[in-house]
Amino acid sequence: MLNIDITKHFGICYTLKCNVACPHCADECGPHRTEKMSTHDIKFTIKQVAMTGFETIELYGGEPFLEFNQLSDLIRFCKQWGIRPLIYTNGFWGRNVDSAKEKLEILKECGLDTLAVSIDSHHQKSILIDYPLNVLRIAERLGIDNFCVFVPSMDAQEDDSIIDIVKKVKKHIYI
Repeated sequence: MLNIDITKHFGICYTLKCNVACPHCADECGPHRTEKMSTHDIKFTIKQVAMTGFETIELYGGEPFLEFNQLSDLIRFCKQWGIRPLIYTNGFWGRNVDSAKEKLEILKECGLDTLAVSIDSHHQKSILIDYPLNVLRIAERLGIDNFCVFVPSMDAQEDDSIIDIVKKVKKHIYI
């Protein structure tokens, strides 16, 4: 059961590199961005956050799955420090179901607890909606808590259409 207490969450935007450039992105992430925190600095931050009583680290960017090996290492490190990792992704890597399943199996073994997948008209201009939906379905089957993150656009009809599609797969949509 998904239980989110945001007062015990700490977020780390550790990469600005993303495979898409969404107009609503507060960090202005995109394919043209190369800035990222070093693994050493991220681990230092995770350790400090864990010692202050936070329960969950939200790792996001950009797109964390572009650096999969680093991501799996960070998830392991979170678990070593007794802090729950929550990863945000746009789900682009759900194109190949077998590969996506393998990635999630690896991350679950590393200690992944929760996956947040962005699905909205901003992301779906560049990513077919089937890809992040595949990710949500696989996470569900593997017993990884997951939810959909939705950012409204200026097109209510398009938004409603996307929400209707997502509701067939997920009951939890966070706007």
